[in-house]
Amino acid sequence: MAATPGTRFGPYEIVKPIGTGGMGEVYEAIDTRLDRAVAVKVLPAALAADASARARFDREAKAIAALNHPNICALHDIGDTDGHGYLVMERLEGETLHQRLQRGALDIEQALEYGIALADALDAAHARGLIHRDLKPANIFITTRGIVKILDFGLAKSVQDSEADVTRSINESLTTTGTTLGTVAYMSPEQLRGESLDVRTDLFSFGLVLYEMATGERAFEGSTVVVAAAGILSHQPRAPREIRAELPVRLEQVILKALEKDRARRYQSAADVRSDLTLAKREAITGPTRTRYTAPSPTLPPPIPTLPPPIPTRPPEALAETVRVRPDWVARKAERKAAGKTARVSRRSRWRRLLIVLFVIFVFAKRDQWMEWIRPDVPQSSGERASDTRARALPLPPVPQLPDDVAPRGLPPDTFSPSVEVNPPFANRGLRPRTGRGIGPGAAALVTLLRNVPTETYDLVYASNDVEAMSMALQIRGLLDSVGWKNASTTETPQPASKLGIFAPKVTPGISTLTNWALRSGLQPEARRVASLPRLRIVIGKQQ
Repeated sequence: MAATPGTRFGPYEIVKPIGTGGMGEVYEAIDTRLDRAVAVKVLPAALAADASARARFDREAKAIAALNHPNICALHDIGDTDGHGYLVMERLEGETLHQRLQRGALDIEQALEYGIALADALDAAHARGLIHRDLKPANIFITTRGIVKILDFGLAKSVQDSEADVTRSINESLTTTGTTLGTVAYMSPEQLRGESLDVRTDLFSFGLVLYEMATGERAFEGSTVVVAAAGILSHQPRAPREIRAELPVRLEQVILKALEKDRARRYQSAADVRSDLTLAKREAITGPTRTRYTAPSPTLPPPIPTLPPPIPTRPPEALAETVRVRPDWVARKAERKAAGKTARVSRRSRWRRLLIVLFVIFVFAKRDQWMEWIRPDVPQSSGERASDTRARALPLPPVPQLPDDVAPRGLPPDTFSPSVEVNPPFANRGLRPRTGRGIGPGAAALVTLLRNVPTETYDLVYASNDVEAMSMALQIRGLLDSVGWKNASTTETPQPASKLGIFAPKVTPGISTLTNWALRSGLQPEARRVASLPRLRIVIGKQQ
């Protein structure tokens, strides 16, 4: 029956024809109840009286109705008008995969996406116990939104009924015009041989479709269906990466494994194909990570697995001797606690040793400064015992006689005013004030200052009847000697003219530094320039 526009099948009004298949004519129609576009597949009049064709038509309706998947064409309704059965399916806009492949291979990412979607649809059909048996590019539709859908379940059959399958033999299929069950170029080897079928026949057909999507060529080309069938039964397909080198290695492995002629070595489920394609899509983004899959030769039998050598048995007594009895959790806890305590003690010991070494280094570095600070003072009493004790502790060299013409009392009045500026490194530091005896804690600062100026030669004069003056003289002489100053003479005199006098024939950097330090330390020095003196003279009078 050729339906013309306006013909009605129940509530569906024909708009225009879409195409013709082996099991029906497809029209675009309008559902007058819901005002939506649908596709109506009508059983032709020539097949309406054929019981087998009618059974196949009804089987397609039941197969589609049992499935609900976004990548399988949905069935809306089924009906019969004047002996003509019809199926009402969703109206799809786009093109078939066969039409798309006429323009060449798909992009790698697109081929992987379509392959994953088709594998998922087959997994849903196989889970319902249905085998498509006619999977080919002409039965796969690509919508305008890029969604692939499987069409034409007219050859679908239950797995349970596969033993009673009436699929014609290969000779009949290849010689009967127009009645071949499926396209020969996409049949599985067991389907061509007329054997019982299971879900793995769809996986072989899916591998052929995936091969063509990835390379743009058929896996088994032939000018006739006989040549194509012979290639499927006895030849190996060309490796996809030999045709298109940029294909991912894992995608090639998936295709070649799906095209294994031995069903036992082929993929066993569509779910496995979907998983490997998903992994191939991920690797296509990050790059290939594995080597090419090489299909085994069909003439070689699978390798026979070798069993490992038997493990020698031992008597129970020997095994009992080798068994190590582990301590219970209480003993293990005690061991861990003891080990932690030992580690802590070891760490503490290391820290103690380190601190001791650092303290010794610090004391050694500061020994000179500390010795000046902790030097014991001379007692305040002016008795003979204190004087004798200090004299014994710090013996003085022989005292030469001082000439009368250079005595402190006869110094000319020519004086100099030393500057109170100090060297820049000590300008903002300040010196400690002097204590009651000696030159105070500023001795270390004086040593540092004098090391930055040229050395001098000096005479030292101190009061002979004052213990404090003698102690201070000894301290000053020790400091000056430590920085390289040369002591020409040390003289005692009964009545020095100054409590602390610094007299020099001329002003030098060393004399200026010494005078500035004495002013900053609060020693109140009397500084004068005496041209008649041969060298610097330091006078220390009574300090009490």
